[in-house]
Amino acid sequence: MPIALDPRKTWEYEFKDDSGAALVFRYVTSTQAADIAELIEKADAETSLRSKAKAYGDAIRASLCDWRDMPDPSTGKPMDFDSSRIESVLTLAEIAAVLEAVFSRIQLGDTDQKKSESPSPSNEEKSAEGATAESA
Repeated sequence: MPIALDPRKTWEYEFKDDSGAALVFRYVTSTQAADIAELIEKADAETSLRSKAKAYGDAIRASLCDWRDMPDPSTGKPMDFDSSRIESVLTLAEIAAVLEAVFSRIQLGDTDQKKSESPSPSNEEKSAEGATAESA
């Protein structure tokens, strides 16, 4: 099954403060990645800081599916997940760091890519033969 279609496949952005707080994301399809890129371009073009933060928040929400150990500042207890609060939870610097992490995950690593593919051995052999013949 493609990794972006498997609801069990997620990745986490952990904050660097040892609190255990993390944002949980699902992997995205190429179409969703393009949508996220467009949201970021829209945010970059905004002139108002509020509009910019909202557009960056939309880009994060496009693949955000949960969070873990995000403390409520008034009680210190973990908040229930609510993606609509992302702009009121993160600073602009944190938003930038999260978006950088999201973009790095758009390009799957070799391990994740191999897990999401299941080519038949006969197709691999034909592809390898074709590549060898073409390069000769």
